[in-house]
Amino acid sequence: MGVPSFTAVLVLVLVITEALQPGMSQEHPPALLTIQPNSRQHFRLDQMSLWCPSQEGSSSEWTLKHLSRSGVQSGCLPAGGSVSTERPGACLISSLFSGNSGLYWCESGAGGVRTSSINITVVYGPMIIQCPAQPVAEGDWVILRCHYWRRRGNATAFYKDGVLLSNGTAMTIRNVTRADQGLYMCADSDGTASPESWLSVESVSPTELQLPSTFPTDAPSPAGSWLMVVVPCCIVGVFLIVTLSLLAHHRRSPLKCSPWSCCATGGTPREGPKRAGPQTQGDVTEIQWDLPWLEMEDTLLHRSPDEEQGA
Repeated sequence: MGVPSFTAVLVLVLVITEALQPGMSQEHPPALLTIQPNSRQHFRLDQMSLWCPSQEGSSSEWTLKHLSRSGVQSGCLPAGGSVSTERPGACLISSLFSGNSGLYWCESGAGGVRTSSINITVVYGPMIIQCPAQPVAEGDWVILRCHYWRRRGNATAFYKDGVLLSNGTAMTIRNVTRADQGLYMCADSDGTASPESWLSVESVSPTELQLPSTFPTDAPSPAGSWLMVVVPCCIVGVFLIVTLSLLAHHRRSPLKCSPWSCCATGGTPREGPKRAGPQTQGDVTEIQWDLPWLEMEDTLLHRSPDEEQGA
């Protein structure tokens, strides 16, 4: 039994490593409009940041679009913002006003690719509900919060599609499903209420459901990276142990019998049945070289005694 080469082991490890990367397509996810704070509702005079990261993490090839009552505006300055110095490509609006309400999205200069739009509402009232601006995936956890402009409410309640859900200034929805999609609002016991905000839930394919919801989908999960290192190392370790065991066993074992001859431990060689093996060109050449010597030996052995005395 021959010992497998190191190349075979390396190929095996590479194959297993590729198999441990499910769902890692070479296609990058589409760019998304990111809003900070992550909410569809914002108080007047608050600040808000928007940016459209591309596949390489830069916003230079994307243009921010804003649809308001006055029409479609392009860029950060028409929206009343300025380019952020802390985050390149981000549009910072330091003081929101009613003109900043409307739809926001990003467009690519090449090919006319655009992101999904987000409806932003600048609220002049005393209360807002903080609801995720982007759609959430099924199975995720969502926390809705109620914020007050100047004061804190006494008895805050959350409603979905006009139906009371829970009391408090925060509400957690575990393992979100499509049934949780709808219009949410929070209200106080004195009749003060926030505008309604839409919670969007998107379906997740079975492959994506295998990923932990707390990890971003555009980066490998820590568990997957850990397995990609440990499993190949374990396989190589087992392979080396088996190989070394076979070599040690081969060195300790006595010489065993073959079909042509047998030599037992402590015994004498025993001639076995002769069989004609496959003859190569090298074997033929060696026989041709030895033939004159064989003829000479045969001649000497068959000479008569008289011939020997005469000689």
